[in-house]
Amino acid sequence: MIRTDALRFRHGYLLWLILPRRAGTGKVGFAERLQMRYIFRGHGSVKHSLITSLERQWPFPHTEGDPTIDRMIRQYQDGLARRGHPGLDNATKFDWLEHGRHHGLPAPLLDFSWSPYVALYFALTGASQQEKDAECVVYSLAVDQLARHWILQRTTDRKAQFFDLYGEFLYKGDLPTDPFPADYIAVLPEPSRFTRRMHSQIGAFVYTTLDYPARDQKDLEGFLDAIDEEVEAQEFSSVCSSRSPTLTKVYLRYDWAKEAFSRLELMNMTGANLLGSAEGVATDIRNAYRYEPKALYLRKDRMKSPANSEIERAAGAASHLKR
Repeated sequence: MIRTDALRFRHGYLLWLILPRRAGTGKVGFAERLQMRYIFRGHGSVKHSLITSLERQWPFPHTEGDPTIDRMIRQYQDGLARRGHPGLDNATKFDWLEHGRHHGLPAPLLDFSWSPYVALYFALTGASQQEKDAECVVYSLAVDQLARHWILQRTTDRKAQFFDLYGEFLYKGDLPTDPFPADYIAVLPEPSRFTRRMHSQIGAFVYTTLDYPARDQKDLEGFLDAIDEEVEAQEFSSVCSSRSPTLTKVYLRYDWAKEAFSRLELMNMTGANLLGSAEGVATDIRNAYRYEPKALYLRKDRMKSPANSEIERAAGAASHLKR
């Protein structure tokens, strides 16, 4: 894994940092860049770990036959029904898990986005003036290399079975749910039709129930950091020859929030658009203390600035004295 500092916001530094580069050279292969798939995730603090909400709630590895996930889905369904909320028509079990995840249900899912700008927005959201020297993080995960690593661990076949499993990992976007698999990782490239917020965020999910203690690792970052890309590229390069880090971790200073939010707003990367709710509007108002947004008011309701009000009062007083 590459851990790197973003030197400045100008000149598209974020895109430059997440492009595939061979460790130690900084060189980018154009063909390699076009073929690779990357997903991104923003963390508001360098102290946050790459663990799921289920792992935070229940710090024990999910095991085969463990009913915890199924039980929580059933409780979520029953809780909505008791309060008269409409159900999800023709929804799968994973649809219910995904829907619950976005309403606070603990789940073995990590939200990612295909857009580095979405990840940047969530990394910087909440940055305060008091912590301007603090740092946040954007992760870049190479999906092709994760697929190569995972399938190399799951089969000794390097021909037909490998190609089948590799293709399923990248393109099928499906997950067995009877039961939910243990010690497992998968990338779900598209959200369901029941989570519009994820569509607004160009979202993807990483499902993970990996047994980190058994691997002497702390979290998903530790799992990905342990991958030897050089060895794996030599072992099986016909589908993915990249030797670039599977995970890149970009550190960003909070005091870059002003310039970042100013540019993100011009790309429609705002809380109102990404969250699509009153929560998103409130988030934009909090972030507005870090920059000068172009769109916070309706024209008819736009508040007068204190400076203009003072000028008008002074003009009115002068006019009164002339009379």
